[in-house]
Amino acid sequence: MLFFVAYNWAEMGRWLRFGVVQAAMVLAASIAIWPKTSPIVQRVALTSATLLVGVLLALFGQVYQTGADPWQLFFSWALLTLPWVWVARFEPLWVLWLGLLNLAVGLYFRTWGGPFGVLASSEAAQCGLLVLNTLALAVWEWGAHDRGWPRQWAVRLLALGSGVPITLLMMTLIVDVGLSWSPVLAIYPLWLAALYGIYRYWRPDLFMIAGAVFRC
Repeated sequence: MLFFVAYNWAEMGRWLRFGVVQAAMVLAASIAIWPKTSPIVQRVALTSATLLVGVLLALFGQVYQTGADPWQLFFSWALLTLPWVWVARFEPLWVLWLGLLNLAVGLYFRTWGGPFGVLASSEAAQCGLLVLNTLALAVWEWGAHDRGWPRQWAVRLLALGSGVPITLLMMTLIVDVGLSWSPVLAIYPLWLAALYGIYRYWRPDLFMIAGAVFRC
């Protein structure tokens, strides 16, 4: 739908562009709520509707040139589609939604930097992603333990989303700054110890332990 509108941009008027995208979104939502639709088709339809919300927001920003920062697009996209994501209870859709939050957080801190100007924009973005993905990982593991949530590839993806930022922060501290005092020096070994303790004894997972060894 995005490519269709972009390819026919000159031939389509403003209202036709909005109408085509909105019609596709309503169709996807209608399929999702149709009583005779199978659960997997409902989830795929809600995923399609969620993606079309992003197309609609991008189209709105392109037509009216709102001047909004890019992080606002992804944050609004995540906020507006949260009810659909919650209702769908579809693992790939939750990962997509968390990806939107990651983009929003990363772009926000790259635009505005850290609070009170303490951190540079790139370091603030890494810290924001670390906090977001670590919290998401903890919540997902709680849900998998107490609520029966699936915990296959999504949990490992969240672990990567948590481990990569803290590793990059540590590498930046060593290479660019030198081993001067920084909170990263305390957070990094604690993060590694928690990862090892949880996935070695509480919920054994070879992938997680291998990732911790690789980051060392």
